[in-house]
Formats: sequence, structure tokens, C-alpha cells
Amino acid sequence: MNFSPLNKGQNIVIEGILSVDKCINILYYHYMIRSTENNEKKFYLVQGSTWESVVESEDAIDAACSGLEEAFEEYGDKLMLGSCLLVTRITDLKIDEPEEVEIDLFYVPSILSDIGKTDLASQLDEILRNAEKKA
Repeated sequence: MNFSPLNKGQNIVIEGILSVDKCINILYYHYMIRSTENNEKKFYLVQGSTWESVVESEDAIDAACSGLEEAFEEYGDKLMLGSCLLVTRITDLKIDEPEEVEIDLFYVPSILSDIGKTDLASQLDEILRNAEKKA
């Protein structure tokens, strides 16, 4: 992987599988430093079907939206979409306490609607519902 410094407010999009350990390493040692005092935003790992993004957001739903928008900016119409986004809060993550990891799962068509891609959201929702009926 090639890394480059982040500008304030810039998200990270990474192809392939990224462990939480690697994600924390990237955040704290390669990209940015910030004060944890009086900071309402947290770091989240957003995982799509074939991509991952690390974002700084106030909550998991905002992280899902930011991560998906960043993935669209990176991949455009070649972006692979699945049914769900997995969002893991990685701020204050304790690797030795996996039961305390905060994970949220979001339905991609809902997040697409939230970011203004309503036509695509409707199309994907229809595809997913038809696939469910056939299963």
C-alpha cells in the first residue's frame, strides 16, 4: 500500500482487506495526529463490498454516508455495491476487549438515499429484493 499525508477533513479509501490493527496503525502513525480533548468526532472504519474507508464523523450513520461518498469519488461508476455497509468505531478501540467493539450495519440503499443518490438507491433496493425472493 502507498500512503500519503492527509489534509484536515480528508478521508482514506483503501482497497482490499484491512485489519483493525492496520487501520489504527495507519491513522496514528502515517496520517494524522489530533487532540482527543473536546473532540466530538470519532474515527470509523466503513467497509463496503470491495472497499474500506476510514472517516472522522460524529456518529456511525454520518460515517457510513461519508465513507460511501468517498468511495464514489474514488471509484465512480465502477464502485461495487453490496447490500450492507459495516461501520466500526475505531476511536478508543481496545484490541484485547473485542466484546466492547461498537459495530453498526446499514442497508446500502438507505445510505444511498441519504447521500442524494435516490435513483440508484431504488434500483439497488429492487435488485436486492428480487434476489431475496429467488433465494
